Amino acid sequence: MKETTPTETEWRHLYALMDRVKEAAPWEWMEETDIFGIQNPETGELGFVSVMGSLGEHLAVAVYLGEQGLAGFWRMQYAGPYLTPDMVLNTPQLQASFEDRNTLHPKDRDVIKQLGLKYRGKQAWPQFQSYAPGMVPWYLTAVEARFLAHALEQMLEMAARLEDDPALLDADEEEYLVRVPTKQGNKWVWHNEKRQITPPTSRPVSIYFDKRAMEFLRNLPPTMGRIDVDFFWTPASVRAEQERPYFPYMLLIIEPSSGMIIGSETMIAETSIDEMWGTMPLKVGLTLARQRLRPGFIRTSSEEVAAFLRPLADELNIQLQLVDALPDLENAKQMLTSFLMR
Repeated sequence: MKETTPTETEWRHLYALMDRVKEAAPWEWMEETDIFGIQNPETGELGFVSVMGSLGEHLAVAVYLGEQGLAGFWRMQYAGPYLTPDMVLNTPQLQASFEDRNTLHPKDRDVIKQLGLKYRGKQAWPQFQSYAPGMVPWYLTAVEARFLAHALEQMLEMAARLEDDPALLDADEEEYLVRVPTKQGNKWVWHNEKRQITPPTSRPVSIYFDKRAMEFLRNLPPTMGRIDVDFFWTPASVRAEQERPYFPYMLLIIEPSSGMIIGSETMIAETSIDEMWGTMPLKVGLTLARQRLRPGFIRTSSEEVAAFLRPLADELNIQLQLVDALPDLENAKQMLTSFLMR
């Protein structure tokens, strides 16, 4: 489906709905975990609506997209104080929030100006954004705008009901109330269904190697040396011309006895986050081949990095060690991140 920008009518509808949301202030009696589903009338896909703002810090309505979005929502809830920015940014969602004027993108201000709307004060300016794994939050497409409008309408209705009946969203484990549309004439009529939503199953991830590099490394004599490896998200957004900006990931390899960086590479989720992670063993293998190095040990403090490097370590008979902290690697990581942010 071709991505198009919302029409003036669609924008006006969204901003009018946000006026109603601000007046209703559902965050005064709803928690983030008072979540319910909504079926997209156009695509049949599910979104899961959550109201933020009970602490007054971030007033917003989020629609977490599909099973992956729902799983990301609960991952963020369980993370507590260990919540990281990439957990939020990699969770597919649409978000309608109230911001200060100086945090809006120029395009947001242009739309508000073109519509002749006026806002004043802190947390008074509506903003609409689309979140996708590996990508910078971006402007809505027309399809996203229409779905977000449906979600805001249903949130307002459900919030009013929930104020009178706090048990409305009570359900068994993995069961959710879902708002389902049916077409009657030229209008959508909504009704409630209880649906079992099971967590998404782990998808098999392809692991990539460079055959020539692996053969070369197998023929090298092993050493007692070690390398430290990390693969991490960076907050430095990068934009190709006419494309949505993305957040690069950084692969970092150091030789800990000297602190020397022997390999660093920025990587992006061109097709998916999983596909990008699957290429990490290939990149590490190529780096070792260029350095003519077959270490005895690979250390990392990341469980995910350890899992993805396990096939490489097994192929080359290298011991893989998961440790609590790697101070030298952390120092190099901070320097590289600061450099990218500049």
